[in-house]
Order: sequence, then C-alpha cells, then structure tokens
Amino acid sequence: MQSKLGWGHFSTAWLAWDTAHSRYVALKVQKSKQHYSEAAMDEIKILRQIADGDLEDSRCVVKLLDHFKHTSPNGSHVCMVFEFLGDNMLTLIKYTDYRGIPLPMVKEICPHVLIGLDYLHRELSIIHTDLKPENIFLVSTIDPSNDPRKSGVPLVPPAARVTEPPPRAPARPSTSSDVTRNQQKKIRKKAKHVVASTSEGNGAVAFADIDESDDKGDLNTANEGSPSQDGDRREEEGIGGATKGLGIGWRWKLN
Repeated sequence: MQSKLGWGHFSTAWLAWDTAHSRYVALKVQKSKQHYSEAAMDEIKILRQIADGDLEDSRCVVKLLDHFKHTSPNGSHVCMVFEFLGDNMLTLIKYTDYRGIPLPMVKEICPHVLIGLDYLHRELSIIHTDLKPENIFLVSTIDPSNDPRKSGVPLVPPAARVTEPPPRAPARPSTSSDVTRNQQKKIRKKAKHVVASTSEGNGAVAFADIDESDDKGDLNTANEGSPSQDGDRREEEGIGGATKGLGIGWRWKLN
C-alpha cells in the first residue's frame, strides 16, 4: 500500500505496488458487510466481461486486472485490482478555476468518452448509469511529477520483492471538493506555467514533457486587478493556451 486515492460509500481506493508484476495499481477495497460483498462480486462479473472484450486496450474503459478476498479484524473484504489511472475530469475543471473546459479540449475528450460508452452499450449491453466528471479519468496525471510511473522511482528488483518495501510514490493532490484558497492559487500557478511552457514549445505536446516548476503568472490574473481590456486578453490567453498543451494527445477512460 502506498497511499489512499479516494473513498466512497461502498469502498476505499488505494495506490498499491504489485510485486508480482512490478507495477503500480489501484486497489479497491470493499466494505466487509455481506450485501457490500455481494454487490462487489456482481461488479466483478461485469468488469471481467468488459476486460475480456478489450484485449487490445482500445475501448477507453478502465481495466480490472485481478480480484481477491482479504480477511481483517472487521471481516472479509472483496478487493479489486485495477490499472492505475491519473487525474479525473473534476481535477481538470479545478485547473481551469471552475471556469469551464475550453471547447478544443472538450473535442479531445468527447471521442474517448463516446468510444467507451458505445463499447459498453452496443457490444456488451451495459448501461453506465453514473457518468460524471469524477468517473472520467486520464490514463496519466495532469502533472507528471505526481505520476509514480514517471517519477523516476526505480522498480523493485525481483530479489528484493519480499525483503524490501515498495518504492514510495509522490503524494497526489487531494481530489476533495473543499479546496482552500491557497491550494486553488497553487493549482492555478502550476496550470499557468504549463500553459507558458507549452506555448513557447511545440504548442501540442504530451503531458509527460510538462514541467512542474512554479511560474510568476496566474490563470486568474485578470480577476485579481481592476477590469481592463488587457486583463480580459490575458484571461482569454490563459484558458485558450491550456487547450494547446493540456488536452491534446491525452487518453481518457471511463470508470
């Protein structure tokens, strides 16, 4: 176990290190009560059907890798092992300071979502029933320094899998909705730097090349001073520039 990724009414989700395959995974641990366990087994049947029909990993739906049961002092927990994905769409909305995702970026996201829904509905006769920003995930993180798979942490060598602990993953930003004002300011600063770095470079780069370093600019610059035409232009450039680097080349998956 590395860190907690999130939680819900039925389960908790954890970032974990798979020692058998030397990879990071997302581990979903269901509550131990019988009706929760029964619901988890029904979910596993559907997830296995989804994974078995997408062997080439091209249908834009999260993959179930494995499942098992774990016995704790609180009872028996059904555990599901998923591929590790990055930030969800809600996090991207926060990067834009809740001002909406620009249209070019929406055009990048929609095909992935529609491919996933079409696969579920038309080929498997499965209805998603819970389509929302929190359930649409990037294959990796917006900020690559928060992605344990790209953090430069060495994999656990085979001889050390049992005797040594797994590598520590970098802390991921909280996905809680109650973000403080200071946290929002830091998020906007990082997003502004991403915009500046990608605009000066190739204009459309994979997010793996984005630098995390702070920048003096801010996505919300136009709102901090007195309203002006120049301020409106800076705000428009901040949001428009984000579409050049943030959205292009990303892969999204339904959860």
